[in-house]
Amino acid sequence: MYKREVKFINDDIKINVEFLNIVQDSYHCHRSIELVYIIDGKVEMHKVDHKYVLEKGDFYILNSEDIHKIQNVNGDNIVLIANINEGLVRKLHGGLYGEMFRCRYIKSLVDNDYLCTSEYLEGKKDAVKEVRDYLLRIYIINNLYKKGLKDEVGFEVLNNYKDRINYYYQNLILLILNEFGIVEFFKKYSNLDDETSIRNYKFARYISENYNGKITLDSISEELNLSKYYISRLLNQENFGGLSGYVKDFRAHKGRYVLLMTDKSINEISELVGFSNAGAFIKSFKETFRHTPTEYRKMYKIKDNGNVKFSLEETHINEIIKENIEDYFAFYKSLKYGESLNIDIEELDKLKVTKSIPKLGFALKSDNPVYDSYTLKDRDLLYSINFSNCKIANDIVLDNQNLWYKYGNLLNSIRENENLIESFSMEDLISKSGIETPLYYYYSFLSMLKSKVVQYNNDYLITRDEHGDYAILILLKKCQCSNHKVDIKLNFSKDIYKVVVHKLKENNLQDKIPVNNKEKEVFRRISMPSCSFEIVNNNEYIISAEGGEQYLIEISRKKLL
Repeated sequence: MYKREVKFINDDIKINVEFLNIVQDSYHCHRSIELVYIIDGKVEMHKVDHKYVLEKGDFYILNSEDIHKIQNVNGDNIVLIANINEGLVRKLHGGLYGEMFRCRYIKSLVDNDYLCTSEYLEGKKDAVKEVRDYLLRIYIINNLYKKGLKDEVGFEVLNNYKDRINYYYQNLILLILNEFGIVEFFKKYSNLDDETSIRNYKFARYISENYNGKITLDSISEELNLSKYYISRLLNQENFGGLSGYVKDFRAHKGRYVLLMTDKSINEISELVGFSNAGAFIKSFKETFRHTPTEYRKMYKIKDNGNVKFSLEETHINEIIKENIEDYFAFYKSLKYGESLNIDIEELDKLKVTKSIPKLGFALKSDNPVYDSYTLKDRDLLYSINFSNCKIANDIVLDNQNLWYKYGNLLNSIRENENLIESFSMEDLISKSGIETPLYYYYSFLSMLKSKVVQYNNDYLITRDEHGDYAILILLKKCQCSNHKVDIKLNFSKDIYKVVVHKLKENNLQDKIPVNNKEKEVFRRISMPSCSFEIVNNNEYIISAEGGEQYLIEISRKKLL
């Protein structure tokens, strides 16, 4: 009956990855997301009143503060366990609450579980392999970073590892959110469209954050801008017994957690989770769990039966990693000399598109709206921005103006199917010397994207239109190390007609103030992105990119006469 602390080496390491042979464990919980992948053998995953048998290749996600234990089943096992700092997930997706993930990739459950169907196993197979691949790579980089700290290697080397750590952390979290996140679960398994799914999710989140207070249809309707009729219909359709039934059931589950994890009295628990008295809590609890709280506590009281597990030897771990990472030696080499990125258009053509580029609006903080509007109007014919949907005022609240923070907001908007409002000041777009900033060109590049989203991650965003033409935005975050380079290899189908590559790399011109309009225009032209136009006669195109660069790649099909 205790919380188990997950210790991270420092603020840079936010995902702990371990290879374990588990013998026995006690019920416990912790403030982290736990990923469990079975490399070999079998284990039992106990969730208080649920038990699953996981075997080789199975994958399970535990949410923060899930009460659980893992037990050995008949012989040795090798379990890959990763604990993810909950704050890291919230930083990348602040809208999540409580149950962030729902994942049971367990082959023995096939077609005996509403989630784990044969279709689910087949559909998630590649995603599970990709998760395993990320975890193995994170283990390698984490170890190199730890060794670098111990050996006191140079600042530049450590920062190289930190940049890679952040890259794989962000891509892993993006992957599990897209494949196993609770919002995605609602969309796919409740057969809801994006808008309805997100609306229902926001309702569930509101209950989670306010369950111990007074909740009424009026308060929810006002807070979430939902009609009372919609809320009532939603709850009755799902057989929750209306708002009252839904809230009582939620409070009972919260009460169960407190019941098992603390020694608080029934009276204390009932008050803590929002019941009017202990009698109401006991009645609701028994309706939900078929036992009174006192009976349930005796049945499932968490006891410390010992925690027996062994870490694998490093040589054994290295063998497992080499077996499971196809490009192991190239990856290891890339940690020192750079990496590569492959984008295959023929493979992208096969992908079904379900997401769209969000509608983009602007909010300009300005003390001189007329002058600033004129300054932005028709500024650059090649790299223009449509500011017709732009609010201009001096009371605009500005958020973080970091380019990659802005890009992260865009990815969240795509994932949540929400419109995006970007706020900025004039100085964020045009420097004092009259030169357009990288943020200006970022917005220009966004306007050149196609309407449908094919793929996206922390490095690139691939879009496509109904004609099969592509526009690919690539942003390589500038590392603190000097040798961060990426080879971008584009593989084409035979019907590609032309490729236009727009490249932006900041020129270190310093912030000189031009003395006249001619000098101002010279500065501006020097700072503009380079644009190369290529007629594609072969099936591949390679770009050698460095950190801090932006690319917009336009790919057009052959135009049939």
